[in-house]
Amino acid sequence: MKDQSYTPTPIKPTKKRNRRTKSEMIRLRDGLSALAERHNPLTIRQLFYRAVATSLIDKTQKEYDNVVVRLVGLMREEGTIPFEWIIDNTRWMRKPNTHHGLESMLVHTQRTYRRSIWDDQQAYVEIWCESDSIAGILYDVTEEFDVPLMPTGGQPSKSFLWAGAQNLADKSVPCFVYYFGDYDKAGMDISRRIETDIRRYLPQRSEFHFARVAINEDQIAQFKLPTRPPKDKKSGFTETVELEAMTTEDLHAICRGCIEQHIDFELLARLKETEAMERETLATIISRLEYADE
Repeated sequence: MKDQSYTPTPIKPTKKRNRRTKSEMIRLRDGLSALAERHNPLTIRQLFYRAVATSLIDKTQKEYDNVVVRLVGLMREEGTIPFEWIIDNTRWMRKPNTHHGLESMLVHTQRTYRRSIWDDQQAYVEIWCESDSIAGILYDVTEEFDVPLMPTGGQPSKSFLWAGAQNLADKSVPCFVYYFGDYDKAGMDISRRIETDIRRYLPQRSEFHFARVAINEDQIAQFKLPTRPPKDKKSGFTETVELEAMTTEDLHAICRGCIEQHIDFELLARLKETEAMERETLATIISRLEYADE
């Protein structure tokens, strides 16, 4: 049940406000820079919500457009906010891995070599999310634990869901999928469809568990998340919340909790020991190649 002591406030319609004074602009710039430094890496939308939560700006579309997008853009160009603090994971370069030669390939492999964490665990875990931008936030955790991260990009296609189900069907252990999505009609529909279709495409013998872990109604009060009016007045929602209203720290904590509950850390420690020894073996092979070239 929602905490009645907390009443989330929706983003207000744009209203005219007086131009900020010079001292107010200095405070605004300092505040935005401090928030970006504290919470980076974060998306531009996340920075907007952090600025609203600290009463640095009003929760209006104009403040988002003119302050967060335009002003922060200028601050990045001038070097006040480093470019890498603000991320955009919806655009990325596609390029196959190539090397200067055999030795280059081996050096790269030796540095990046990892054993699959889940081969000997008693469960298999995937993290699914609604957008590429949130995937970029969650990847810091999923990469650490070798967990597949599946951004749906909105409503997933049948092909995407069928392929996801076939991957799960290959597992001989219970499979757990944890989903992160917006709290609105579309976001809720996506998570329901993912669970329904994957169950339909999976063989009956497969053990499959699905949980929507964010954003749920109780989390609006728990994390004091700013809300927006629903785009569709007939949706049945009186308030909606974007995933980016959550801090990176909270998203990471939820994601980490989903994964760690399924890990046998004694097994993981032994795997890491084996991985380190195998990396040393690769280093020995590289050194012998270097000696042969002399």
